[in-house]
Amino acid sequence: MGSLTPAELIACRQALGLTQTALVRRLDVSSNTLARWERGEVSIGNPALVRLGLDRLIYPVLLDGATQHTQWPTDPSLQSRRTFPLPPTRLVGRERDQEVLDDLLRRELRFLTLTGPGGVGKTPLAISVAEKLQQSFEHGA
Repeated sequence: MGSLTPAELIACRQALGLTQTALVRRLDVSSNTLARWERGEVSIGNPALVRLGLDRLIYPVLLDGATQHTQWPTDPSLQSRRTFPLPPTRLVGRERDQEVLDDLLRRELRFLTLTGPGGVGKTPLAISVAEKLQQSFEHGA
């Protein structure tokens, strides 16, 4: 994940439509710390952790069926419309699984259990499919 420059941090915050105060609350850091990071006065001690925090803010905005970040969010109000929990990890390379589950749940099944060893992506897959299907039902998935 590497370093996080002040410009990148500012761009992320602005893309989310957040003030410094709002980002401070979400990242759980002091306002002085965030301001000094953005001015470049102090380097971020653990940039990977800050990037993870930013990803958790950005990801729900971008989770519209896409499996990767392709652009920065332009409508921060999208985040407030989220009805499912944030997936613990990104969904990568599961497009075919999503299609199969989507098809099964639309046509044949009312209930589905995903099984497998820990860490293979069951939860992000289930959340992704549920979010996609929610739009197909009048009262949600």
